[in-house]
Amino acid sequence: MPADHTKPRLSQTLSPEDLPLCKHNSRREITLQINSILWRRQKTLLEQVYRAADVAMEFFMDKERNQQRWGVTILCTHERHMRELNKRFRGKNTPCDSLAFPEQEQSISQKGGENYANINPTSFLQRRDENHYLNRYIGDIALGYQGLQRKVAEYQLDAQAHCAHVTAHAIAHLVGLNHATPKERDLMEAEEEAILRKLGFPESSPCSSDYSKDYHKNYP
Repeated sequence: MPADHTKPRLSQTLSPEDLPLCKHNSRREITLQINSILWRRQKTLLEQVYRAADVAMEFFMDKERNQQRWGVTILCTHERHMRELNKRFRGKNTPCDSLAFPEQEQSISQKGGENYANINPTSFLQRRDENHYLNRYIGDIALGYQGLQRKVAEYQLDAQAHCAHVTAHAIAHLVGLNHATPKERDLMEAEEEAILRKLGFPESSPCSSDYSKDYHKNYP
């Protein structure tokens, strides 16, 4: 049965003003879109996602000595929606904890004739027009609450550190890093560790733990 897009869905866009530990930076626009009640109950984790995205973007902008203004959209969603996105855009009919879609790829909202803004009323994954004030829109990220919690339980992780790691990993994908080869994986892990240290997490963070290679092998 096709989805009924007329039914109201839980959707909320959070700004730094909604997250006490977060601050807005004029060089980085982070749109945090929430459409799951599970996420709405986890403000501390949402703050960590926002902070991790902000620090990761700053980290890569500084490395590039980039003076542009960057933007990203992060959808914090639920298991069923993650399965739908993973199946539609990765060909995998399974839920996952995160997905990253670089802007150089065709925007999700432009694929298959279906605009996801119809599903999320306040708009998620919507391509920016050429006249948008941002110099560079780096892409879109989707985070699944249940998938993240499964990883936390499976690997006995700190939930905040894991959210920070996953967000930093996704931002790294958006700026072009990958883990298809050991050399690429080592570089990506080193960058993630540097970002996590800036966030105040010790070097025993998930990036440098024993499960790292297996984790990246199964990461989208």
